[in-house]
Amino acid sequence: MKKHKRKKLAKRMAVIWARIRDNREAKKEKTFQNEMLAKVKKAEDFDAEKKRYTTLINFNKKKYLQEKQELLKNARDSANFWKTIATLKDKSYIQGNITILEWQCFYNKLLSAETTIGSDLSTLSRIDPELYCEISITEITREISSLANEKACGADEIPNEALKTLPFEHLVTLKNIFNRIINSGSYPLIWSKSIIHPIFKSGDRDNPSNYRGIALNLSKLFTSILKSRLRNWIEGRSIIPENQAGFRKGYSCQDHIFTLLSLIQLTLRRKRRKLYAFFVDLKKAFDTVPHSLLWSK
Repeated sequence: MKKHKRKKLAKRMAVIWARIRDNREAKKEKTFQNEMLAKVKKAEDFDAEKKRYTTLINFNKKKYLQEKQELLKNARDSANFWKTIATLKDKSYIQGNITILEWQCFYNKLLSAETTIGSDLSTLSRIDPELYCEISITEITREISSLANEKACGADEIPNEALKTLPFEHLVTLKNIFNRIINSGSYPLIWSKSIIHPIFKSGDRDNPSNYRGIALNLSKLFTSILKSRLRNWIEGRSIIPENQAGFRKGYSCQDHIFTLLSLIQLTLRRKRRKLYAFFVDLKKAFDTVPHSLLWSK
């Protein structure tokens, strides 16, 4: 075969092989897309079934709590009222052989970190006045309705179900108390006292470090109103980046799992590609973070 014919044939073969490679890549891409769509469909089906199950459970719980609320409204004397309240209290208990003294020493050490806000409060003057407006009855009723049922009580021993049955006159009283706190900047000392419910996580049940302490206090309604204000203020100004999904409404761990899975599969489709993932788990992060850093942040 002559030289010019060999060159011509080589060019033709190169074009053919390029088309073959493109077709292979197209098929791989289509297969990958179909696999991802199938996984998304499977996840959506699971979420739909989970939602139906959750709806059924919530319906029965709501029906049960409505019956209890009617009993509270129609209670003829204090004995029947508090008897109904007792049925709504959390009756869970802690397993393990940890003494009260051991719990006290553990939390004294854990919560003994620096908690002062420092002398420089100049950043507070730049906070949007929207956060300082007086609390309204609408805010109070909205937060009361969003409080979860069947939760442990604080020092006042008043469950959330009882708050949901408060008459309008009591809501006005709460509004006046909350606004007085905001206007005066004076916080009731009794609200600073909490009942800590240790929730077991994993490991040795006789080790206090293996429990998550849930603090219950009298200010849960007031602080939930402030939390909603802060959340709406932050979300409305897009202060938190999109990749931060923790403790945000409409976000979940599934978002990060889906993103990580997609990155892994995209990387594995290409030869000699590497993907590095860095996971950090900060021990007792919520308990040990300096409050001064939170104020400055």
